[in-house]
Formats: sequence, structure tokens, C-alpha cells
Amino acid sequence: MGRPLTQGCCWLWCGRIGVPVLWLGPIQWDGQTVPLMACEPCVERLSGMALAQLLEHDRTPVT
Repeated sequence: MGRPLTQGCCWLWCGRIGVPVLWLGPIQWDGQTVPLMACEPCVERLSGMALAQLLEHDRTPVT
């Protein structure tokens, strides 16, 4: 991934605990801020979903 990993809990799909995770950014909830952390497989899944959405958007005709 190229960014530093730390041991923690994946907040995305797998929910694994004690695995290498990457900080994706802050989440604001109910006036508080917490770090969003995810493991490499979940980050790759999220990246693929984002890329698919971008490609779909690129194919949408402009009216």
C-alpha cells in the first residue's frame, strides 16, 4: 500500500482484530471524531468499488 500500517481492528467488512490496518481518515459521528482503520484486503475491496463507480460515472452520457 505504501503507507504505514499499525496493529488494530478493521472497521470495514471483515471486522478482524489485531491485524495490520491502514488509517483511511477521520469519521465524524455525533459531534466526535474517530479514526477509520482498515486491513489491506478491505482497502483493496473499497478501492475497487471506488474505481468501478468512477468508471461508471465516466460512461454516463452528459446531457
